[in-house]
Amino acid sequence: MKTALPSIAWLPVDVVAELYTIELRNGTMLYYTSLDIDIDYRGQTYRADAFNLERGPIKTNIGVEVDDVELTIYPHQDDTIEGVSFPSFVLNGGFDGAWITIERARQVRVTPLFKGMVADAVADVTQIKLTLSAPTVLLNIDMPRNRYSVGCIWSVYSKACGLSRSAHAVAGIVTVGSSGRTVHCNLAQAGGFFDLGKIQFTGGNNVGLVRSVRDYVTGILVLSYPLPVVPQPGDTFTACPGCDKRYVTCKAYGNEARYRGMPYMPKKESSI
Repeated sequence: MKTALPSIAWLPVDVVAELYTIELRNGTMLYYTSLDIDIDYRGQTYRADAFNLERGPIKTNIGVEVDDVELTIYPHQDDTIEGVSFPSFVLNGGFDGAWITIERARQVRVTPLFKGMVADAVADVTQIKLTLSAPTVLLNIDMPRNRYSVGCIWSVYSKACGLSRSAHAVAGIVTVGSSGRTVHCNLAQAGGFFDLGKIQFTGGNNVGLVRSVRDYVTGILVLSYPLPVVPQPGDTFTACPGCDKRYVTCKAYGNEARYRGMPYMPKKESSI
């Protein structure tokens, strides 16, 4: 049910403005308005100088159908969010999981129109397209959250897994013969040790980049996705072993007490 909120008394009678309250996943709150001047409301300043905006229609259905609203934002060139440009912020996942509340403001009242979670966000240098889904989208989450499976359900080095990434990280140095997809290095661990693991460069032209390790044979890391620049001899990195979700692997880590797979689950059988 829509509830009228306190008015904005100084607005001209014939002026209608929309207020956009954005709550990012990290808790940061952002306030914008479609009006051409800033609006002070509920102790916050709704900015008018950040972007131009087009909003799609808002419709309401009876039942549990998920309502969507499309927002197209045309950001100003110099405006930023948390220190980066609007397009870069979107492409880096800044709007993932954010909630946006849309309200219509008049002189006599402010009326909530829609509240939704950002379900999709795409951007280029000129515009940003956001798809907002009503809270009923949360009903699409599979329940129970944890399913029975042969392999462990935890991600390696996660809080639930309990293993420390830094404790298992191994420092390495690139040697000759590398390419964008393969890294020749001084690591001496047995083949397979870093399979499904991660490599992060700490020196050279790829510093800061992280890649998944598809295969490892002694002294050679094969990456799942190529590097933008071929690593050079002397570049430094750290590599972490991965996990294939099997009980024997978890036991080798000494972490079997946290294993959350069902290794003895019966396999599917076909009757004849």
